[in-house]
Amino acid sequence: MLSLILTQPAAFMSALLSSDTFDSFLLEEAQIKTAVSWQLDGRLNRDFYDTDVWDDPAQRPWPNIPWSEIRPMCRDLIKGKRAPVSMQFVLMLKPELAGKLIGENVPVRALLLSVRGEGKELRLFSAVDFRTFSMDKEPEQTWNTAVLKFLDNKGIAYEVQ
Repeated sequence: MLSLILTQPAAFMSALLSSDTFDSFLLEEAQIKTAVSWQLDGRLNRDFYDTDVWDDPAQRPWPNIPWSEIRPMCRDLIKGKRAPVSMQFVLMLKPELAGKLIGENVPVRALLLSVRGEGKELRLFSAVDFRTFSMDKEPEQTWNTAVLKFLDNKGIAYEVQ
């Protein structure tokens, strides 16, 4: 796991909520505390979709909602004169990109980024969700390296904890 402090929170939040910077991710879950608390489960609801849409991987390629589709709603929940009391976003790299990064035969369910904000502090954590127990730390090391490279390429300022 990688633990980072995001040193320019406003710039990071702009990249997260107002640009396509994180559109290669799906939403796993989100929690936003403002005047009320919002909890979002990123898993798609089977009952909402017609069978032909649910069963067609071209129309519903992932089990979770793309960040690009839910991002505007999250931005609307946060925007305003007052900062949220706290927030957390757990994003999952799209499975086809995760497979390219760490290999298709690695027992990994998801490559995750968790953004946590409380008060004026904003942190980012990386994590690997393995399908089964594994002593192999290579997927985690590969993901951590990829996260740092991604942040550097996007001009996102951070300090490693």
